[in-house]
Amino acid sequence: AALPQVPFASADTLVGRTLARAVGAGQALHGGDLLARQWFAAGEPVRVLASGSGFAVASEGVALTPGVEGQPARVRVAGDRILVGRATAERQIEVGP
Repeated sequence: AALPQVPFASADTLVGRTLARAVGAGQALHGGDLLARQWFAAGEPVRVLASGSGFAVASEGVALTPGVEGQPARVRVAGDRILVGRATAERQIEVGP
């Protein structure tokens, strides 16, 4: 509570995350206490989602880089095209605006 960050209120936001430092029993968890989730590794198949004004498209691809929460990731899709997007869920990347 002494940290300037607001503690997590929902356990759902903590699922699948790893502690970045030791935390004592009963101590509130803050954003800096957790490492970013890795949604997929390089070489894994991923679902590619693209959307815009009035459309949404889904495809499959292969990750070229790890999909770390909040970081850009590269994916190879059909025709050897390479897309850059953001990892949003388990084996899923979103590209577009």
